Amino acid sequence: MIGVSDTGDILGIDPDDFENDDKSYLHFKNLVNQHIGLEVSRLLMFEIVNIQDKKIVLIEVEPAKKPVFLTIKNEECFYIRSGPASMKLSTSKVLQYLEHRK
Repeated sequence: MIGVSDTGDILGIDPDDFENDDKSYLHFKNLVNQHIGLEVSRLLMFEIVNIQDKKIVLIEVEPAKKPVFLTIKNEECFYIRSGPASMKLSTSKVLQYLEHRK
C-alpha cells in the first residue's frame, strides 16, 4: 500500500499532487520500469482506492518465476520479505536464498 504509514495511519497520496489517477498510475509504472524492469510490470496490479476521504494505492504482486533485482543508482539490490519487513541480502546470502528455493 502506498499512502499508508507503517503504523497503519491513512496518509493518502494527495501530497504527491498528481493531476489525476492516470498520472499516478503512469508515475508508478515508470518507477517500476526504471528500477525493477519492464518485464516485471506485468506482475503488478495497481488500484487507487478511497479510504477515509483519502486516496491510497493498493498494489498486488504475482510471484516471479525468476529472481527480480531492484536497481538504485546503478547498483542492483536483492530484497526478501521476512514477516512485515523487507531485508536486503548480501551477494552470498542471495546465492544461499536462491539455492534453497529450487
